[in-house]
Amino acid sequence: MGIKIGIINPNGLELSTQQALDCLVTAFSKQNIPVKLCLYTNQLPDADLLIGTYEKSRIVKDLVENSHLPLSLTPESLIIQEISIKEQTLLLACAYDTRGLNYALYELAERIDAQSLPALYKPTNEEPLLKLRGVVHFISIEELKKGWTISRDYWKNYFEMLARNRFNYLTLVFDSPFFTPIFPYLFYIPEHPGVNPFRFSDTLRAANLGTLQNFAELADQSGLDLHIGLWDFFTGSSTLPHKPFGLNNENIESYLYLALKQLIFSCSEIKGIDLKFYEEPIKQEFFLNTIIKAILETGNKTRLKLYANQIETEVITELLESGVKTILTNNGWDEKFGLPYLREETPSISLKDQQNSTSLSYQLSTSTILPWGDPDYVFRLIQSLKSSAYSGLELIPPVAHQTGKEVNESLNPALQYYRWGYERYWYYYHLFGRRSFNLKTAGEVLIRDFHRRFGEQGNGLADLYQLTGKVLPLYHTVHYNKEPNSELNTGGLLDYYLRVSVGDPTFFSGFQEFTHSLLAGTSIIKLSPLEIANCLEKLGTEILEKVISLQEYLPRGEENFVKEWQSILEDSSLFGNFSLYHSN
Repeated sequence: MGIKIGIINPNGLELSTQQALDCLVTAFSKQNIPVKLCLYTNQLPDADLLIGTYEKSRIVKDLVENSHLPLSLTPESLIIQEISIKEQTLLLACAYDTRGLNYALYELAERIDAQSLPALYKPTNEEPLLKLRGVVHFISIEELKKGWTISRDYWKNYFEMLARNRFNYLTLVFDSPFFTPIFPYLFYIPEHPGVNPFRFSDTLRAANLGTLQNFAELADQSGLDLHIGLWDFFTGSSTLPHKPFGLNNENIESYLYLALKQLIFSCSEIKGIDLKFYEEPIKQEFFLNTIIKAILETGNKTRLKLYANQIETEVITELLESGVKTILTNNGWDEKFGLPYLREETPSISLKDQQNSTSLSYQLSTSTILPWGDPDYVFRLIQSLKSSAYSGLELIPPVAHQTGKEVNESLNPALQYYRWGYERYWYYYHLFGRRSFNLKTAGEVLIRDFHRRFGEQGNGLADLYQLTGKVLPLYHTVHYNKEPNSELNTGGLLDYYLRVSVGDPTFFSGFQEFTHSLLAGTSIIKLSPLEIANCLEKLGTEILEKVISLQEYLPRGEENFVKEWQSILEDSSLFGNFSLYHSN
């Protein structure tokens, strides 16, 4: 028994699609099913499965235009269904474009890996709910100083995981000290020969730029757009905070304009520039003469991502008039993992008539050292985003500062079940990626990898994830602090709690407000510390009871899945005890 796959794009497949097809072929081979690839000819190939895109295949286009295939004509849309063509019944996995076809092929591979061959034929017709679905990663400028290198194996596998889960871009932020431009570490600007930090060598510059180009190429080959993040960017204010590398108020405007142009020219795979400014407001003339000018003079193909709370209406108006594709980002919960609702208002300018050039995105920091996954949280957040005219979600994931060179040790080394840190968070990426693409993603799709890993009790572990996933968002919303690794926070002394403000004073009362109201005999229409304590106590109790109920079971199969099962139970116990501790 074998399967014939017919490629009906006349010029073959893009590299990213070939990568997805390789995953599908591997999935078949694990089931001892040989695959024969039938390349496109003028005749419909004799195949069991046809793959192609509306953009490039005449066959797909004819089927759609003759109403035989209900494919949505929007970027990234995909369809999997059986169809009869010329008295032949076969399976179609088609899409509007390359990225949609990638998603269709990855979906088929996952069906084979986690379910069974009959699952291949279940029809699906999807199009993206949020057009922008990305993650942020940071690279320290110290890496550039010593000569930046990357682990190709790590990033290739990481990019593939993102694509499998339907993320479509990654923002690489160069994490530099207060207004320290990265450009002198990448290339030399002839018009400004004096800008050279520490007499940085041309050899190191070339190595750093080559690494960036390789990184961008890897992302592109996986079907991801790459954005470059330049944070603490200069605003054009009257005085530089300090004068790094020979830059001063006379040459800074010219240098940044030329450097941005050089960055875009040097690495054509860069699809976006993410700017976060070190102060406000932005000087409008400086903004036009550096950022906008550089993008327009390089073909206006680069998206510009800005943070909405830093941009005034006049600057947005200039952006709209320039035609530069712009993403305005709101950061949720001050870089903490808060509850799944929108606390802040969207920018005051209306974007309804500017959808082709400007879009809104929501950035959520999800820092946690423990695996996380609450499908209810993800559903409610994305539902709120869509109803508030957002078209993008960007995550700062738990591994945002990892590069693949680290030794990722488990809290309990005996239960080490992963090679790279991001593998611990597979369910986190799966939930956010799939539901931001399609909010109605079937429960069996979200749960199927639990069955593959853990067998009959996989549902129980998924339920445990859902419980533990509610702890940190609630804690962060009622305890406003910027300390990392909150799940290890024991709270300190009682007076610490009395001084800690709440993350959202609109709906939650702090200790001082609650105490004053209680002593005055008045009432406030907010959730009180007592009510939150009751919620945390209930959560902690349910988590620990669930852990106990699952401890007697061990999955049969790979050793790493057994270790993962035991590790998740240990991590969940930590969440449960953390919740009980903060309920007292």
